[in-house]
Amino acid sequence: MSKPLTATVRIDPSPMAKHFQGVWLELPDGKRWLVDYRSRPLWEPFRDEQVNVTGAFYAVDAKFQSVNAQHFRVDRMAFVTPPKQSPPYLEIGPVTTLKGQFEDRAWPAGSKLAGSTRKLFVDEAGNEYVVADTGETHPTMGPSWSGRRMVRARPLVVNPAYSSTSSGAHLWIVSVHGIADPVPEDEGTVTPCP
Repeated sequence: MSKPLTATVRIDPSPMAKHFQGVWLELPDGKRWLVDYRSRPLWEPFRDEQVNVTGAFYAVDAKFQSVNAQHFRVDRMAFVTPPKQSPPYLEIGPVTTLKGQFEDRAWPAGSKLAGSTRKLFVDEAGNEYVVADTGETHPTMGPSWSGRRMVRARPLVVNPAYSSTSSGAHLWIVSVHGIADPVPEDEGTVTPCP
């Protein structure tokens, strides 16, 4: 889908069976498309906000647990109008695969966060990305983040007005893999959106 559509992001108020707490795109005609099975901090700034979104439908393999709903892979999501609050980022980009390594880097002396460190991902071309604070412990954080790694991540367009935002490119880490691992597959069979 190349042309953005407008929808409202809805997040189920609380987890249900098997910890399912759906994140949905609610269309003007009342249809709802499932974006995620969990209410991750990635989606929270967009809760109950109108967004422009691009992506594609995908079919979930029956051998995996799934919800009987139309699944939608978000490639890009951005606010239709500036949000009432000041969120940490204004746009989510598509999942991309990068190879490189994580580094802990001290904040510069004289900055408001001097004395603390931030986590960066430095890709093989030398591009540096600030790793977004997910507000949750990543299941693979720790020793598996050391050395050269392959990551699946989403680029973020940060909000310069947000109080704790650092400059530079930001990434939301989706998953971390060994450098020689096969490139992880997408969610399922992708089909074009109408």
